[in-house]
Amino acid sequence: MTMIRTAAIALCCCFLGGCLLERSSAPAPRLLTPLPLPAGAAAADPLPARLATVSAGASLRQDLLRYAADGEVRRDAEWRWADLPEVLLARSLAAAAAPAGIQLAERPDVPALAVELTRFGLAEVDGKPALVAEIVLRITATDRSVRLVTLSDREAVANALPGTVPAATATLLTRLAATAWSDLRSTNDVR
Repeated sequence: MTMIRTAAIALCCCFLGGCLLERSSAPAPRLLTPLPLPAGAAAADPLPARLATVSAGASLRQDLLRYAADGEVRRDAEWRWADLPEVLLARSLAAAAAPAGIQLAERPDVPALAVELTRFGLAEVDGKPALVAEIVLRITATDRSVRLVTLSDREAVANALPGTVPAATATLLTRLAATAWSDLRSTNDVR
């Protein structure tokens, strides 16, 4: 019995030692943190609107994605986003609201904007590296009609990471957010 117990303890020690060695050899991921852009001035005569939900596709987590021309998507082994992509987008939407003539309100009787980030990462565009993003807007007007809009955009970046990626992220997401609010505003103006 003692021999079995000793063998079991030795086996557990070897197993745990192997786990510790495996864990310590993996390099810690490096984080990309977007640079904040200065807030723009609030527009006159703002439209009250609600930011309903901001989400991201299942493949969009903290890993930096690289999109190949042939459609292959790879996760970068070294770089990750400091925050989830939907958090980055939500911040950009909140910051772009006032300059776009939107006053955020939590009322059910105002137009609503729901946004899903469906593509976000690095790709080669026209032979040059770029940060690419695609969002799907679900705009609900005051009469409760719904309009779906897909927006895509890109921002050039330097070859080496982190390079210009933090600044490009803020610029790209802010530009998409401003366009999203503009689309909501034009939908409401038409009705």
